[in-house]
Amino acid sequence: MLMEGALQAGTRGRTLSWYPASEDQMSLPRARNLTWQCELEQLQQNVQKEFEEGSADSLSYLRRRYNEQTRGYEVLWRVDERKLKGGDKQIISPFLPLYIRGMQREVLFKIMIYAAPRTVLGNQEQSDKSESFKKTEGHGKLVLKCENWPSRSELADAGEAIEIQFSVARSGGRPLVQQWTPRLQHHFGKIAVCCLPKKTPSWDFNQLVSQGESTFDVHLHIYVVPGILAQS
Repeated sequence: MLMEGALQAGTRGRTLSWYPASEDQMSLPRARNLTWQCELEQLQQNVQKEFEEGSADSLSYLRRRYNEQTRGYEVLWRVDERKLKGGDKQIISPFLPLYIRGMQREVLFKIMIYAAPRTVLGNQEQSDKSESFKKTEGHGKLVLKCENWPSRSELADAGEAIEIQFSVARSGGRPLVQQWTPRLQHHFGKIAVCCLPKKTPSWDFNQLVSQGESTFDVHLHIYVVPGILAQS
């Protein structure tokens, strides 16, 4: 079959250009290889792009940034504090797309806050799983859920394990070092939802809402083992 053109990477700036090609000039496997290289290059560029959903001054805001030094993602989710006062049992973030080493498409996640009883003197109060944030007085726990983890055949050379850290802060603030949870390693190919250990105290999210503010912030650090981008 006659190819209309082949994709070629420029020597500077990694720009992409098209040039005519025929069956004699390029075989089908060669064309497929160039297409794959182009897709991989685009994914590597997407990894480092900042992603935003909503505006920073809105009641629902999600931001993802890539940190070159840690080779991981820094995620901020701004949450409407009114949800802590009603009958909601969970609060769910917008879709969080991540680009992961060895995978040829984005993987979608959601951050969730589940209503949970408060922790008193190291012991968590007993509760009904159907309790709302109103009943738990704004206490809850954080989880990270994957919506479309690739099948084993799609993983290629990707590390299946992801390391996650959770933290919370007042709107516009930054968590203190001691406020971050320890790194938690999780395999989303086995279990779609990553939860903190059962003995982890619940957060009092109402404590994060300053007077005159209407939001609070949830922070995540996400690292793929080993590294989000393939080593060059």
